[in-house]
Amino acid sequence: MKNTKASSELWWIIMTAVIVLVVVILVLLWFQGSGEKAFGGINTQLDDADNDKVTNLFDQCPNTPAIIKGDDSTEVDAAGCSQAQRDLQKKESTT
Repeated sequence: MKNTKASSELWWIIMTAVIVLVVVILVLLWFQGSGEKAFGGINTQLDDADNDKVTNLFDQCPNTPAIIKGDDSTEVDAAGCSQAQRDLQKKESTT
């Protein structure tokens, strides 16, 4: 005959684990929306407002538009700045 006490304890352990898992999932779903409201979504930092292929988080020159073909003055670097903006920054830093 099997040990019924051991199988009974195992059943309670499994059921408790399932209940805890369900509660954790419900808590995560409940607070997911409110956490984004409190701390802001990461999408606002990772968006590219000026469409220059540099995310807002790393864009050192915001509101610099994307590359216009045939016009090298509006081509942007990895920091989101055009060559004209870089030249102006260098000029301002030397004065």
